[in-house]
Amino acid sequence: MNGVRYSMPIVQRARKLAKAGWSYNRIRQLLAEEFGVCPARNTIAAWVSDEFADRRRETAARSKLRHPERHWTFGLQSNRPEYRAAFIVRLGAEGVPVDEIVKVCSVVFGAGPSDDELSAALDEVAV
Repeated sequence: MNGVRYSMPIVQRARKLAKAGWSYNRIRQLLAEEFGVCPARNTIAAWVSDEFADRRRETAARSKLRHPERHWTFGLQSNRPEYRAAFIVRLGAEGVPVDEIVKVCSVVFGAGPSDDELSAALDEVAV
């Protein structure tokens, strides 16, 4: 899953088109024309087919049973240094204590900021 979020009017339109007998490929084309988005065929299938959605849920449940040691982590799509610095600057500007900034960065980015990264970002807040 690529994490793209679609609005309910798009989902409802896809469901209406599927109910009227349109193919997934044609639904994709119509959504592109009407809304400027082109969801994947599997995304449309999950919206319009209860059986497909059930299979997808069952597959996810089996995966969790097979891999109970797998730890799911929270993270952002961007881990660029510029983004990390801006994130730290924002937390500092909001008055978040330094030790809490380190904890938050550890959760969000998978590792706390280096001393240099933290220092440079917080110097920017002080200016």
